[in-house]
Amino acid sequence: MYGLWKYPTNRDAPLKSGILWLEGKREDDGAEGLWRVHDDLYDVSTFVDKHPGGADWLKLTKGTDITEAFESHHITNHAEYTLKKFFVRKATTRRNSPYTFEEDGFYKTLKRRAREILGNDYSGPSRRSILIADLFVITTLLLSVLAAHGGDFLLGSLAGVFLCYTAISAHNFFHQKDNFRMYYFDLSLMSSRDWRISHALSHHAYPNTLLDLEISLFEPVIQWLPTKKSLGYKIISWIYSPIVYSFVFFSQAVIRFLLYLRGHLNHLQWRDATPLILPSLMMVFGKTGVLDTLLMWAWIVLVGSFLLAAIGFNAGHHHPGVFHDGDAPRKDRDWGLGQLDAVKDRKWISANILLVLTNFGNHALHHLFPTVDHDKLYDLKGVFKQTCKEFGVDFELAGVWECIAGQFRQLARDKVNPVPPGVQSVEVERFPMTFKKGAGSSLPGLWKYPTYRDSSLKSGLMWIKGKQEDDGAEGLWRIHDDLYDFSTWTEIHPGGREWLDITKGTDITEAFEAHHVSKIPEAMLENFHVKAASTRRNSPYTFKEDGFYRTLKRRVREALGKEPKPKVNMSKVYADLLLLVALTTAVLATSWGSFGLATLSGLFLCFTVITAHNFFHQKDNFRMYYFDLCLMSSRDWRISHALSHHLYPNTMLDLEVSMMEPVLQWLPYESKSTLQRYGSWLWSPLIYSSMFHGQLIIRLSLIFHGYLDNVRKSDMIPLILPSLMYFLSGSGLLQTLVTWSWILVAASFFFGLIGINGAHHHPDVFMDGDTPREDADWGLGQLDTLRDRPDIQSNLFLALTQFGHHALHHLFPTVDHSRLEKLYPIMMETCKEFGIEYEEKSIWDMLSGQFQQLARTTPNPHPPGYKP
Repeated sequence: MYGLWKYPTNRDAPLKSGILWLEGKREDDGAEGLWRVHDDLYDVSTFVDKHPGGADWLKLTKGTDITEAFESHHITNHAEYTLKKFFVRKATTRRNSPYTFEEDGFYKTLKRRAREILGNDYSGPSRRSILIADLFVITTLLLSVLAAHGGDFLLGSLAGVFLCYTAISAHNFFHQKDNFRMYYFDLSLMSSRDWRISHALSHHAYPNTLLDLEISLFEPVIQWLPTKKSLGYKIISWIYSPIVYSFVFFSQAVIRFLLYLRGHLNHLQWRDATPLILPSLMMVFGKTGVLDTLLMWAWIVLVGSFLLAAIGFNAGHHHPGVFHDGDAPRKDRDWGLGQLDAVKDRKWISANILLVLTNFGNHALHHLFPTVDHDKLYDLKGVFKQTCKEFGVDFELAGVWECIAGQFRQLARDKVNPVPPGVQSVEVERFPMTFKKGAGSSLPGLWKYPTYRDSSLKSGLMWIKGKQEDDGAEGLWRIHDDLYDFSTWTEIHPGGREWLDITKGTDITEAFEAHHVSKIPEAMLENFHVKAASTRRNSPYTFKEDGFYRTLKRRVREALGKEPKPKVNMSKVYADLLLLVALTTAVLATSWGSFGLATLSGLFLCFTVITAHNFFHQKDNFRMYYFDLCLMSSRDWRISHALSHHLYPNTMLDLEVSMMEPVLQWLPYESKSTLQRYGSWLWSPLIYSSMFHGQLIIRLSLIFHGYLDNVRKSDMIPLILPSLMYFLSGSGLLQTLVTWSWILVAASFFFGLIGINGAHHHPDVFMDGDTPREDADWGLGQLDTLRDRPDIQSNLFLALTQFGHHALHHLFPTVDHSRLEKLYPIMMETCKEFGIEYEEKSIWDMLSGQFQQLARTTPNPHPPGYKP
């Protein structure tokens, strides 16, 4: 960060603490054993014991630069006048700080206005703050004693909750002048003296920078700064970080003990005995033995620690939308603006003083004026908003869930934000920043909202019915702006009659272009021409002869024509082997009653199904029916996947998007509730497990409602698996059905996990509602709505079982996966020629991005490929 020119001494020391942080500051700050404020040195040794805030503040900071603390801790001018008496000389080195305090800057302006409102006698807590803190400590002590007396861990948990609230409310007091309530904090095993360093002097003065001890203290276990992070860390930190919460209190005590052993602390202070008050009262009044008391006390401390960290870590500082050291800082280095850039206030936490005192509320104002009691900060909200408006600062409030989700996203963030806080491109104003559900598409050519898109029963059949109403095909087949009658061609269609039976009465332009790489079908079209269409196409895409897609297709046609046909089609070999393994493990799992083996069978059934997806895109063949073993239907998926998703990905016409709504909402609707945005993170894995059964239920519902006249032969294919399991395993019917159900649930989970997180859902990927690129070429539209995963491209097996070669498969869906890898150089050459930056993302990026996309409510104002 600009201004922070020296990497902080002791920042990466194995033992991190406030004491060592101060020792590092003494080496770095150029204070020469005195107290530095701005560029002047002062000797306040004779004033230490007279300091109204208490001697501790000055004793701790001797030999350091205290500019930020001096400015923010003193609102009146009295301290400035007093300081002049202790001036020694000018500092000889520049300040190692990123911040400024200009007289006409944001912070000094706000402070002058705050001074007028608070007056000269603003110090000290309010009666409400005192009452709440006292009630919390009394409740904590009583509950702890009762829990110890009855050996009740539920009551102990409640005591832990109140211990947490006691500590957080006491934090309000240790920011102020010395008072006995600040020692309530020490009941938690943490130290109010240490927190005056790590929290008040470090975190408050330099939030989210390299000088913020509350960031470096947890590294490398928890890493919030956007540095290089391994895939393993990104995944595992989400799992173990809540465990870390439980040991924050104990770890602070251990660190202090290690410091004593190493001689960093010369003597114990009486306040270090404060944590022993709680177990002593529990043992004396609870009338329990030492071991039982210590066990209950440890439990109370664990619960209190977990809750305090859960509240504190997710209180607004750690979020991808918040500045962290490494991101581009704003040009105006005003300290007050730096505070606002590094925090988000939470809407309902600031609603009343009880929530504020127990949840680190009024966070922005507390950072700006830390010595002002939390209850008195309410008086400053008016001038705060006024000053923000004057300085053009858009300080946004966030939801509690947004801050929690953002903290986990920040743990995974390894890319710096190149755009400084407060900077918004001029182009942003040209595009709508909200996207309402049901309001239509952001793609200009998709002018009609799809019929049946929001119907209660969503299926491929209903999607086709909607297309028949919307496409202006007049019961024929539409290609571009012409109508054709293929009735006499249906039976002899090389791809199979199903493709034409399904699409009669619809616009098949995209399918016709993408499914036919050769020029033969185009040449045959004139034989079936009826007339020109009377309505414009309801499609966002174009197919210009000199456009990206047609150019690429010509080159691919030439390359495939020269390529000799392989003697062995490895796609077929893999499909057959996977099917064999899935069936064998299913039979063995039933015979042995092994759910572990059944889970493995589910994994191979999932791989079989994904591999079969390669075949249902092609002309009719028996391997496409491998797909139907999972309860889903290859015929239905030819509609929902091949004709809908493949042709109109991430648009209003993508059935794979609309089918999951409103349970999973990937489009950036502004109307998403907090529950939909973040609750979906919890329930989406459950959705994965029920996808196969869900598809069966939809088909049965269609039959029940009369949309499907009869059961097709292919609908019996799913029964092959349980039949083989029953007859070959020698097991009973019930065990067979239970094992089969488990295999389907496991397979469905793996299928959903792979497919939903495979390529399309990520904040960097175009979704309907975002600003589209001006060139509406269909091929570019495909690339804008997906990201290939380089990890998956390495071999054919991974590509077949993980929806690999995603970009080329979307562009040429009827070409077998075994032939796609050789086409990448041609695609890259064409991308370069058309100025397209072909982007890839790792598996983890796509996985985490999918969850981010579920929470996204703001459309991307910049079109794909935009560069400022």
